Amino acid sequence: MNGGKNILIIITSGKEDKGEKAILGFTLAISALHSHNDVTIFLTKNGTIWCSPQQAKSISIRGIKTLDNYIHTFLRMQGKLFVSSEESEFKHEEETLERKVIPFFEKAEFMGSALIKRIARESSVVSL
Repeated sequence: MNGGKNILIIITSGKEDKGEKAILGFTLAISALHSHNDVTIFLTKNGTIWCSPQQAKSISIRGIKTLDNYIHTFLRMQGKLFVSSEESEFKHEEETLERKVIPFFEKAEFMGSALIKRIARESSVVSL
């Protein structure tokens, strides 16, 4: 980080809005990274579905790339992606998760709410 801010983007929505808030969140995150900010995205509630590349590939808004393209760009730019360990559909398999069995973005990590709360105290927070 080059004197930028810490930004936490929390994505709680899944397919109910056709991924619009997720695309908005990752677009915002990429813009913030371009401005030399340290950006963390936390997927929780229905938003945990976006940790799957297979699900993210199915989402696009007319004239915009698919969600998985935005997630890959975000991760290549050193953004941090965390998935709620308490609310994820993968929570029961968390300790034995094999990426070959359950498609999962490679750099995504499970995280509990206590650690996210600590990050939030030190960040500007956007919730979608």
